[in-house]
Amino acid sequence: MKLLFQSLYVSPRELALQQKEEERRRNELAQDPKQTIRSKQDTAKDEGYRNPLGGEGETFQAETLAENQALKAQQLAEKEEEMERELLLDFELYLNALPSARPVYSYRGNGEQESSSYSDDGKAKRLDMPPSVIDIYLERHPVDKKYYPDFHAPKEKSIWMMQNVEFFDRHELDNPTVGVMMVKNRIGLKKVLEYRHRHQLSYSVFYTKHTSRDLYQPAVQRDWTSFLHLAGWSPFKNTRVILQAWALHPEWPQLIIRVIKADLCQWIEEQFGDKDSWRLQNVDYACGSVPAEEKDRLQNQIGLHLCPSETEGFGHYINEARSVGALILTTNVPPMNELVDEKSGVLVGEPHPWWWQTKGDLFMPLAQVDVADIERGVEQILLLSIEERKRMGRRSRAKFLEDRAYFLNAMTALEESLCQDEIRIEKLQPYLY
Repeated sequence: MKLLFQSLYVSPRELALQQKEEERRRNELAQDPKQTIRSKQDTAKDEGYRNPLGGEGETFQAETLAENQALKAQQLAEKEEEMERELLLDFELYLNALPSARPVYSYRGNGEQESSSYSDDGKAKRLDMPPSVIDIYLERHPVDKKYYPDFHAPKEKSIWMMQNVEFFDRHELDNPTVGVMMVKNRIGLKKVLEYRHRHQLSYSVFYTKHTSRDLYQPAVQRDWTSFLHLAGWSPFKNTRVILQAWALHPEWPQLIIRVIKADLCQWIEEQFGDKDSWRLQNVDYACGSVPAEEKDRLQNQIGLHLCPSETEGFGHYINEARSVGALILTTNVPPMNELVDEKSGVLVGEPHPWWWQTKGDLFMPLAQVDVADIERGVEQILLLSIEERKRMGRRSRAKFLEDRAYFLNAMTALEESLCQDEIRIEKLQPYLY
């Protein structure tokens, strides 16, 4: 029997176009550093506004409701860009773990399949849904007409959904078609169980944990004195706070930092200089896309990883650091502190007094991190001996392998539950709530 997976964000083709656009913006910045390509979020910070999702640890002070809404919309748009990329990674992981899965892309609300087949008017042909035993939707419920204006899910089937913890507002949990919720972490499990109890709903919860690519290269010689921070595409990585802390401590070891987004590159170069006038001697900074081989090499070579995220859907960024056996600094808020504990890393920050309020009366924690938090965390790491750092790194990898085994066992149970035209739900009992 086949499983049907639906990616409800972007296709690889669209993702490639986004990456080309970001490269164009970086090239424009390199040619004319004085031009303005920064985001509304950066402009607002210059004017004294503070977004509660911005990692500054201050109260939002927009003067008008319109400014408040505009900045929140900007943050949401940037968060969705990051989620699009993580979702495609999830898509690949599920396909690898479920041999009977057959992939179906449905994105941008058009009900179109990733295909080179087009109709006479130049539009991609409408999606022809193949038969399946169950349909698992990644992130979006098909009832969401913003993304599925013309999509019609089979009425006779209950919906299986995989939903990231920080975006529960993107579908209605109380929709009667939701039969099974797949959750990746304990905070997600807690929230959907609370919601089910509060609203007297009947869906089952399939707790699978999750995994990431295993990037471990045992032959690489590790540097346990340098730090690594990969800013990626997300606005929630606290890159600014890390650099502000390093600027105060020229005596600290080397920090290797790689940044993709052009607007963040512009902010960094305004604050600390460009490649010809760079002022932080203990920071190795580069702006631009990092080839996969180079990224994997850095993640394996550098033993100390800085991952102080404000929020994560799962945390591939952190989990990849676990896979290579790094000592990780991250935030003491779930789901980040589910991946890293005090035996495998250093936890900093605290829950933000402003929480993410969703449409489904769920409240998701956000982490608040300031320069002092980064200073305390880095100093704590520097007090550790090299052997202690290695030991914590070994525990990081051990926890990665433990969670990976749980996820693969859950996926095996799902495969084994398929029987001709039905699913034997009893096979999933160890993972059901």
